[in-house]
Amino acid sequence: MDQAADSSELLRRIEELQRKKDEKQNSLELLLRRIEGLQYEMDEKVNLVEVLTRQVENLQRVISGSSSSLRAFLFNDFIIVYVLVVQGVLIDTLFVERDELRKDIEQLCMQQAGPGYVSVATRMLTQRTAALEQDIENLQKKLGGCLRENQNLQEELAEAYRIKSQLAELHGAALSKVSHFDLKYVAILFNKL
Repeated sequence: MDQAADSSELLRRIEELQRKKDEKQNSLELLLRRIEGLQYEMDEKVNLVEVLTRQVENLQRVISGSSSSLRAFLFNDFIIVYVLVVQGVLIDTLFVERDELRKDIEQLCMQQAGPGYVSVATRMLTQRTAALEQDIENLQKKLGGCLRENQNLQEELAEAYRIKSQLAELHGAALSKVSHFDLKYVAILFNKL
């Protein structure tokens, strides 16, 4: 009877360990899905940066084509800068979340199967992390390019406004001279009568 009790205790213990293993496996799968979700978010951010880059290019064409839409450009430019800053914050958030997920996965692996399983999960995680880091680096490069482009467009806009104000001053001076000559002409005509 003692042997039967030991057997049932061992079976109960095995079932409990199997249940814990299944729970940890599920937790690991959830974390892996979360990493895939982060990858999807990164892809969305890449797409957004590409859209913003195209918008900057379109705005550059607008500013070189006509000066009548400068006010609209300023508003759009402000929005682009705001979105780029938000993207920078999102990139930083993804870095933090990636590090937290890495720690969670390593902890689960250690609990589930010991150090042997950690090496497999670490290799898999390292590959995914490398891909995420590459995406983040590309996003940062695009963000830097957009910020430089934004700065260049701001400088061009400032130059356009400076030229516009100079032209307005010249136009005012020309109108003043024309009105002065008109008065002289009228005075000469009046004196001849």
